[in-house]
Amino acid sequence: MKKKLLIVTVIALFFLTGCAKAIEMTDEQNDMVAEYAAGVLIRRSYSYKLKYPNINTERPTEEPTTPEVPVIDPIDETTPENETNPNESKYKLGEILGISPVEVTYKEYKVLDEYPDDPDAIFTFEAEEGYKLIVLEFNLHNPTEEAVTVNTAKSGFVFKADINEERFNNYANLMLNDITNLNNVVIGAGEDYKGILVFVDDEKDAANIKDFTLLVKIEDRNTEILKIK
Repeated sequence: MKKKLLIVTVIALFFLTGCAKAIEMTDEQNDMVAEYAAGVLIRRSYSYKLKYPNINTERPTEEPTTPEVPVIDPIDETTPENETNPNESKYKLGEILGISPVEVTYKEYKVLDEYPDDPDAIFTFEAEEGYKLIVLEFNLHNPTEEAVTVNTAKSGFVFKADINEERFNNYANLMLNDITNLNNVVIGAGEDYKGILVFVDDEKDAANIKDFTLLVKIEDRNTEILKIK
């Protein structure tokens, strides 16, 4: 709460003082103000207020042009080493996103009212009444001996999910760790970074997920890349 109070105070001072006197802040305080402002924008934006039923088939606005994706051979699921993990992606997500050599591994999904579910978070975004956020978590691992800078924000990727026989587009948000919105994220040598992907569904369906398949457009086709158990 102290962090949030500091940010609100700084923003209020900015608007009250105008350009008469510059407010000096540390880099960390600048980042906090920027993230808080992003949180305010997402709550006030038109896209955030769209009714969720409109996103379970097509986006309300025109989808971006399908990005160029390298031709990737799916993993051979008949091999013994791939029979033990039902959540293993059929394709290498790092290659699909164009962020190799970073390795992207699916970890789990959570059904939430808001994200992040952390009382110390600078800002959060919430599901509207009657809906739930379905947040997929991924581990991004840099296996190299040098830092890697990751960017996906301008790639135009649209992930889809088939959940209980309904299709959903991934929910656009301003979280800095959304794997479709990574902007100059630096992952140190041998280090890991947590990424997310968000979908929104009716709270009744979200409470009883039986089938969950993740897809992405590859060569103009919605291709299954992950069957989630």
